[in-house]
Amino acid sequence: MDSAAQKVSNRYAQILAKNTFDTVVDLGCASGELLSQINAKVKIGVDFDPIQLKAAEKKGIKTYQLDFNKEILPFEAESIDLFLCNDVFEHLIEPHKLLSMIYSSLKQGGFLLCHVPNEFRMQNVFSILRGKGFQNAFEGSEHWNYPHLRFFTHASFKQFLERSGFKVLADHTIKQRLWHRLGSLFWWGPTFLCKKC
Repeated sequence: MDSAAQKVSNRYAQILAKNTFDTVVDLGCASGELLSQINAKVKIGVDFDPIQLKAAEKKGIKTYQLDFNKEILPFEAESIDLFLCNDVFEHLIEPHKLLSMIYSSLKQGGFLLCHVPNEFRMQNVFSILRGKGFQNAFEGSEHWNYPHLRFFTHASFKQFLERSGFKVLADHTIKQRLWHRLGSLFWWGPTFLCKKC
C-alpha cells in the first residue's frame, strides 16, 4: 500500500475505531488491510484483483471478485450497515450507478465512508501548466491510458453524494496544516462520512 493510501486507510480506522457493525463491505478492498482494522461481525471485501482477494481471505474476510463497471453488487436491499469506498468512483465510467447500488444495499440509517483523490491539487495544476499532465502514481500507465476516468473536486464529490440521497454527516478530508486555509488546492482527496436517511 502506498503512503497516500495508507494515510487514508489509517484515517478510516480512526474514524470508525469506537464503533461496532454487524456487516461491513469494503469496495476496492485490495488485501483487506482496512477491513482487518474494523470491528464488525461480518466483513466482506469486493475487488477486481484475485491475488489481492486471496490475501484478504487469509485475514478471514469473505470476498467477491467484481468489475464495478460491468457487474452489480451481490447484496440484498437494506442488508449492509457500512460501506467503505476508498479510491473507487474515479475509475468508473458511470460512478452514479455504483452509488445507487450502495444506497439500495444499505440499511435505513446505514453509513458510507468514501474517498476520492484530489486531482486538482496544486502539484497536478503545476504539472499540467508545465505540459507534463497529471502526476501519475500508476506504474505502467501513461497520460493517454491514465486509469482515472472521473475527476472530483471537494465540492463536486459532496454534491455527487447528496444528489444520490445521502446526508453528509462529516467531512474527514485530510487538510495539510500549513496550507489548509488556502483551500482545496492543497488538500488530500475529499473524504466524507454519509448516512442513508
